[in-house]
Amino acid sequence: MSRQQNLLSCNLSADLFKNLALPINLAERFELMSETINNKNCRIFIEDSTRTPWQLFTLSQNKRDGSIYLGSPDFGNYEWLSFNFPKGKPVPIKIQQDQNGHISFHGLGQTHVRAEDNSKQLVISGHYLLKPASQEISLKHLFTVMPKQPEHVPFSPALTKKGDQLIKSSKPIRPFVAVVFALPRKGLKINFQGSMHVDEMEEIPGTFLGWHLFPLIHHDIFIFFYYTKYMSSWPKRSILQYWNGVIVPVFKGRPNRMIQVDFVLPKYQLTGDQLTIKIHMSGLDGLNPSNLESKD
Repeated sequence: MSRQQNLLSCNLSADLFKNLALPINLAERFELMSETINNKNCRIFIEDSTRTPWQLFTLSQNKRDGSIYLGSPDFGNYEWLSFNFPKGKPVPIKIQQDQNGHISFHGLGQTHVRAEDNSKQLVISGHYLLKPASQEISLKHLFTVMPKQPEHVPFSPALTKKGDQLIKSSKPIRPFVAVVFALPRKGLKINFQGSMHVDEMEEIPGTFLGWHLFPLIHHDIFIFFYYTKYMSSWPKRSILQYWNGVIVPVFKGRPNRMIQVDFVLPKYQLTGDQLTIKIHMSGLDGLNPSNLESKD
């Protein structure tokens, strides 16, 4: 395995996280579909030119309240990136998961990182997925993850279960980032437009491994993949971040095996049944960024 990327560099401003108000017009609202499908659990696999399908993670959805759950056979090697604010200055912290824990994105907006005994290691409030009482459903950024080198091949191989999703690459897998959204399951046609500063980009976001759309019960899961310059080493543990479902964390490679985290605000436009998602992967304007490091 390649040497780990053992430093994190984060560009952010404490004011962004303390005072952020959710833009009401950011997420389109849809009436809840009267029909659902029985695809409540999906295993996501990735396969490269070796033709070995490795399992990345599992996503499932609760039919009653729309909550989405993230699990992984390698969950003990996940680290949630978050922040403390001593003296008002953001300091990155990493919360390691229990092997049998999970992350729950609840329908009404709270996100919990749970240990094996179901105790809450981290609670974050954010944008909603589903409001059953008012029959409202919304799109939401779920998480951004830079996985450790894929290694897990389950006893039950890829595509042997109904909800299995297999993402193929004709090239050898290299360190990458996946950005995951939940979109209302309305039969939408997706027009994804990703861009990045030319000095950071090796290829257009969404080109490497493409982008993928598959259904859960109330939502479709939309994933796009990318990598940047200097992403030459797999992290020792999978690095995962979510903020509030509106602002999207993006990871970028930097020299000396460092990863920078920027926070971006996508643009969404719904025209008929076409949903356009535009994401320019540069930090939000006016943040007066600080450069912070956290050793592994």
